[in-house]
Amino acid sequence: MTIKAYDVGGVLQWGGLAGVLASLLLRYVEPAPRWDVLACMAVSALGLVVSWVGTRQGTATDPEPPTSPAPSAPTGLRPTGDWWPDRAQRRHLGVLLVLVSAALLLFGSAQHVTPQLADARAGSARIAPVTVTEVRAQSSSPVRGGGTTYTSTVSVTLADAAADGQDTPLRGTIKTSEQVRPNGTLWALYRPGREEAHLTATRDELVALRSGTVRPSGVLLGLCAVTAVTGLALLLWRRGKPYSGDETLTDALRDGGVQALAVTLSGTAPEGRRELGVGLRLTAQDGERLLYVSRHVDVEHLADVLYGRTAWLYWERPRNGEPPRERPGRKGEMLPAVLMVGGGDEARYVRGWMPRKPDWPIAQGQALGAVAPESCPAVPQLGSGAVRPPRPRLGAVLWLGLAVLAAAVAAAFPVGGGGKELVQVVIVAVALCTVLGMRLRQAKWRPSGRRQQRREAEASAEAR
Repeated sequence: MTIKAYDVGGVLQWGGLAGVLASLLLRYVEPAPRWDVLACMAVSALGLVVSWVGTRQGTATDPEPPTSPAPSAPTGLRPTGDWWPDRAQRRHLGVLLVLVSAALLLFGSAQHVTPQLADARAGSARIAPVTVTEVRAQSSSPVRGGGTTYTSTVSVTLADAAADGQDTPLRGTIKTSEQVRPNGTLWALYRPGREEAHLTATRDELVALRSGTVRPSGVLLGLCAVTAVTGLALLLWRRGKPYSGDETLTDALRDGGVQALAVTLSGTAPEGRRELGVGLRLTAQDGERLLYVSRHVDVEHLADVLYGRTAWLYWERPRNGEPPRERPGRKGEMLPAVLMVGGGDEARYVRGWMPRKPDWPIAQGQALGAVAPESCPAVPQLGSGAVRPPRPRLGAVLWLGLAVLAAAVAAAFPVGGGGKELVQVVIVAVALCTVLGMRLRQAKWRPSGRRQQRREAEASAEAR
């Protein structure tokens, strides 16, 4: 059994993410820096690099696409294998949801990390009741659903300062649902000789903070669990039935409703589509067709590999003016189609979407009679040497990298003292960076005119 670098990278990625979740669940609140969380993040990052290298190596070693010409007459086909671009969008959403569940725990933990947390875990930290002597500053903010939260910076003195050995007043910040007034009673966690103290309204919260037994709230745990389970379900889910495009083609073959057209691959389409990316340009004797494969496939590379090859394009004829199911875009805009490249045992297929009413001359092809699908040749999909993921977009990588970096720095190294205010600012920054990165990643792919000219020039040179 051969162990592939891509599989090793996947284990490292998911193992690192599982380590982050386990560290946060077992030790929810710890003084910064959180080396355990950072180490697990580094393992996931290493796995991402190993997976990328493994994918590139697998692409380089994948067998060449078929070189045999397409058969002179259409034979039909029976597509086999799982067409992976159909699962790409679902996988990306699943990964995003799992990362969101980890980020919720990470930010929830960071809210409790303050400069006084290390003091709270020190052996000399003490808990004692205190009396408010001065309210230095106080602000209020409304709470959704009613009520007000007051943030107060106060000076306090110990109830028995002489017995506790703390002669100087303590100071700290506390959030309460009611205004804090002089002579009020609070609880403080402090170290003798230091003025900064962690203030709360009850003693139990300080005891949990000092003993390390602070746990995420039930609401946070429930939200993280639902998000993670949903993401894992999207990642692990496999269709229990064949792809509907295969069902449509099979039924159409049996009923004699399939159209076939002999084509030659001539590069990329003049324009791309936001939902489907760049398309393949197919030429025939009586016109042209376009085939949009997927925005999750590097169609420019696919066009380089297949340029000048002959193939058969199969699609179902619309019945009674109604196109088949599961088409992208507006009603009737696209038809599912399958392109069979090569012939015999070397035949391979590419699945995509074909415009139903293009503006250029339409190649109608020929209608196939009723054929038993079982008698058609079983054709596997093109390998990863031809059908591979698109190149990363630099802008999207930069913005998503900034989001990950901000989350790691703010959660594991709480700059400026940490606390809820910093975490809330970082959450907004991470969300904005993620949205910008995803928008750039989902932007419309445009065909490369320079690569198309190069293909035509190379084909002309070979023909001489």
